[in-house]
Amino acid sequence: MYEYTEDDLVVINLFHARCILCKQPFHTIHEIETRGAIGKEAMQLNNRVTLCKDHHDWAHTVGSNIANPILLSYRDRILANE
Repeated sequence: MYEYTEDDLVVINLFHARCILCKQPFHTIHEIETRGAIGKEAMQLNNRVTLCKDHHDWAHTVGSNIANPILLSYRDRILANE
């Protein structure tokens, strides 16, 4: 079983353990910009969001050019209301 890090728990709590797109229970923490693209900075809190399995699969299927602006927009709206 995966053990969440302290930073993981911050991300999970920040988004109330819900998918930022549909509000279903989250399945995974997704890095908006990939580790391959930006290295260790991908693990920064401002680059991570919680997604359900369907939306995580969607993000990887449509690719970063489509998914990232949408994820950033939803993330920013949620954080603005906190």
